Amino acid sequence: MEQSDVILRLLCPTNEDVAEAVHPTVRTLHHPATGGQSRLAKAALKKVRAELVTINQSAVASLDEGFEETLTLHRLGVFAELGTSFKTTNCIENLNALIGRRTDKIDCWRKSEQKHRWLATVVLEIEPRLRKVREHRHLPRLRAALQSLLKIRSAEVA
Repeated sequence: MEQSDVILRLLCPTNEDVAEAVHPTVRTLHHPATGGQSRLAKAALKKVRAELVTINQSAVASLDEGFEETLTLHRLGVFAELGTSFKTTNCIENLNALIGRRTDKIDCWRKSEQKHRWLATVVLEIEPRLRKVREHRHLPRLRAALQSLLKIRSAEVA
């Protein structure tokens, strides 16, 4: 589920007129024109927040909680390339669900090493069923942006 859809559902699940009124502003966040421009995306998100204040305080609280995280891809300058895959949590939720199906019934982990071995085995088992990240060829750009942000030199990364 896309962030814009989540925001729309939080707005007012029963009042479609209100949701539709805010809808264009929410979609602005994901428009290619705001892809590399963190300021435009932040302004659009602030506009959504201002519109939500009078409609749904719960939605405002949710938006405030994840405000900066919502703009991470914009801030790193990779939204246009990787936004399709990473603007939602679907890929990690899928991975967690697949891992859970194989490990949730195990109640007694003797040591954390045992848990790590199980996790490694499960990930190797499910790897062929995982889908590639769309535009995966841009992942090195994401890595470089994160290294730059965190001030990590390439030689330090394994």
